[in-house]
Amino acid sequence: MKHSTIIKISSAVFAIAAIAGCRTNAVFKQKAEDSTTAIQAAQGEGAGSNATSDFYLRQAQESMDKAKELFSKGKKKQATSLLNRAEADAALAKAVAAQDKEKTDAADAMARLKQLKTDNPMDDSDTSNEGDME
Repeated sequence: MKHSTIIKISSAVFAIAAIAGCRTNAVFKQKAEDSTTAIQAAQGEGAGSNATSDFYLRQAQESMDKAKELFSKGKKKQATSLLNRAEADAALAKAVAAQDKEKTDAADAMARLKQLKTDNPMDDSDTSNEGDME
């Protein structure tokens, strides 16, 4: 009877460990997909086009690579933590790239406005007869 109890307990422990292992693999896989998506989104936003966004993008990619290495060595908790960091670095790279793009767009808009003002000067004589167009 003791032998069958030990077998049942061992089987239960093994089943729980197997389920936990599958769960860990699924969590890692999902985090890896999330991190990859974040890196791709950052690249799509133009991360890498300036030094700061490039730095964070490289950090994200290096964290992804290191996480895969750690996971293959069984260091799943550390690997998942690095994936979180990769995702955060990618988000930061995307934000920096978006901010840089917005600054560039604003500067371009100001240059166009200045050019329009130069090409179309407002003369006092032009504004005094605005309503008199017959």
